[in-house]
Amino acid sequence: MRIAIITNDYPPESKGGAGRIAATYADFLGERGHEIKVWGPSDDFKTLLRKSVLGRLSFHLRDLMPRKVIVDEIVTWKPDVVISHNLTGCGMGTAWKIKRSLDFAALHSGRHVRWAHFLHDVQLFEPSGQIIYGESFGLSRSLWRRGWAGLRKKALGNPDVVISPTKWLLGQHVARGFFVDSRQEVIPNPISFFCHPREGGDPAVQGLDSRLHGNDEEDFRMTEGGRDRKQILFVGRLDADKGVGLLLEGWRIIRDSVERLVFVGDGRMRRAIESIGDTKIEVKGNLAPQDVAREMSRSGVVVVPSLVMENQPTVILEALSSGCNVVASDVGGVSETLGRVGRLFKPGSVDDLVRAVREALAAPETDLERDAAVKEILQAHEPSVCGAALEGLLKSNL
Repeated sequence: MRIAIITNDYPPESKGGAGRIAATYADFLGERGHEIKVWGPSDDFKTLLRKSVLGRLSFHLRDLMPRKVIVDEIVTWKPDVVISHNLTGCGMGTAWKIKRSLDFAALHSGRHVRWAHFLHDVQLFEPSGQIIYGESFGLSRSLWRRGWAGLRKKALGNPDVVISPTKWLLGQHVARGFFVDSRQEVIPNPISFFCHPREGGDPAVQGLDSRLHGNDEEDFRMTEGGRDRKQILFVGRLDADKGVGLLLEGWRIIRDSVERLVFVGDGRMRRAIESIGDTKIEVKGNLAPQDVAREMSRSGVVVVPSLVMENQPTVILEALSSGCNVVASDVGGVSETLGRVGRLFKPGSVDDLVRAVREALAAPETDLERDAAVKEILQAHEPSVCGAALEGLLKSNL
């Protein structure tokens, strides 16, 4: 098949998980022999965050329209399939315009282009892409999102199929009137779990792949050599909306029973964390994936205290793949992602966070039932599994 991909985030300029996911699917389909071409956003999109409030509003209003240059190039290329990811900056109506144009041209041949749209976050009805748990001004935000949902729903059109990594995210859109005439599918995000031991690499991260491909339970369980079960790890943006302040409040309560609290990442709260001067707190900044894997292999618990209504946090899956216990706030699709293998706590609750962390610290080192459940979760996110599900869908009679 000839497949056109439209996305506002893609390597090497990728800034987030959506770009890595788009590239993972593109690589899989390319390796399967399909012809792939990718179209990206306008230059104006790259400076969006530096614009004033009025400038951003003007941009989003203009962005409702199809981007003619993308439409013309893809229509001329004549793909069999159009895949769209986040369309902000690419023209919200671009994919719909391409489908109508190609379908009209093929009216007599009966050959219609298939259009699949991927959901990554809530930006179709919240331009920032984020909803914060317990946010203020609820009525005004609700009216704002309802207005944007109406505009973008009309501009986006009707994909043949919409694909979401979680039922939660799909439900958020359906509840706002999106995709009522589209086929709806849930396919977990494909995640590459750092490095594979059979391909070599740092000994500190060896064993991660055995959690997916081990032939028996002993292979599946990661060795505990070098792991400090009383070390807590946070990986992500060091900002208030990611629950950093909440974690620090909880730390004051559990500090005496924990060896170390390690922060990996950067953000506006980094200096505040460093200024505490606690010898048990270490801030490592941004690290390469292999170095994040190493930190996870040394830690007992990974805490994800986010106040953002997360969809399917990659850090949770990476932590499970490295053998860590996971403690996470019960927001968005987190419970759906974590299943029964982690510990959830009420968002924003210090007491409940402390309770969950203490339970994780006290968990037994060996738990075959949990290991089996983790293995099942990780296998569902294998790129080959997710890619095969997508390919099968694209070949079907949508």
